[in-house]
Amino acid sequence: ISDTLRFLTDDYFLNNRLNTSFFSLHYQLVDDHRDVRYYPLDGYLFASEISLFGLGLLPEEDFSNLRFQTEGRYYKRMATRWFAGGMLKMRMATTPLQPYYLMRALGYSNDIIRGFEYYVIDGQGFALTKAHIKYQLLKRREVDYGFGPEQFSKGHHSLFLNLFFDA
Repeated sequence: ISDTLRFLTDDYFLNNRLNTSFFSLHYQLVDDHRDVRYYPLDGYLFASEISLFGLGLLPEEDFSNLRFQTEGRYYKRMATRWFAGGMLKMRMATTPLQPYYLMRALGYSNDIIRGFEYYVIDGQGFALTKAHIKYQLLKRREVDYGFGPEQFSKGHHSLFLNLFFDA
């Protein structure tokens, strides 16, 4: 980091350092039974992750942080054109003293609260829940584009009205 950032905050990297290096280990288990990965309407997903930051193998590793994360998602067709779903995700760290660099909570990657996409919340842990109800305005329709390789020459579309709640 620059001298200016170090002057403004002394905990970006611990011990008022300008740089840091550390090893990390991650183990992730995912059990995915959703019908479509990017816009699921039926099924469930369970994911759990354990991460260890700072293994003590480098001389500048002055911290060790163990982080746990778990997530569950459930999607269900309620009626002919009605769908519902929900998600609960939690993360916690075991060490209160950690570099600011690792304190990413909500607003990063997949941990977004809908309606607050341009904001982030930093922290050591969080709990996030999402719920939605969808109504299918236009049923799924497959389209043959008639050109290109076979796996890319067909597509489908549908239109949904979505009511959601995030907390």
